[in-house]
Amino acid sequence: MYMALIRRIGSYFLALFSHWWQWMSCAISTLLTFYAAKTNQPNSWVAHAIVVFAVFFLMVAAYGAWSDERNKREVLQKLVDYEKPNFELRSGQLLTSVSADLTVTTLNIPIEVINHGARSSCFAWRMKYEFPGFSCESTAKNFIPISIFGP
Repeated sequence: MYMALIRRIGSYFLALFSHWWQWMSCAISTLLTFYAAKTNQPNSWVAHAIVVFAVFFLMVAAYGAWSDERNKREVLQKLVDYEKPNFELRSGQLLTSVSADLTVTTLNIPIEVINHGARSSCFAWRMKYEFPGFSCESTAKNFIPISIFGP
């Protein structure tokens, strides 16, 4: 557990340092040095200016590292969302029939399960019908696979 934490902290500081180093080695540092030499600034002024720029660039680098990780997470989230099944349930017309002796009423309710997302394996479907005063739970009786890619 501690090793994983140490690796994460190490990778964070590595990402932070790479962004910070880019900013510290940019043209602003060169312009600061040129300005200090041209205007004869004392060494203490140069040291303070470098510290101010280093702290400012550290904050910019922290944002850059955070932004990189956020972009990676958003790309991964889109990939995961694309790989999820997205089911829609549609019920058809209710068909009823009554036995000749009027003792049994049969209800036939066609139900379609449509997947608008990624492919999915379906095992042991369970259905529950609830109406006022009536509830029934059973397994799916007929599952007709429909392939858009051919037989």
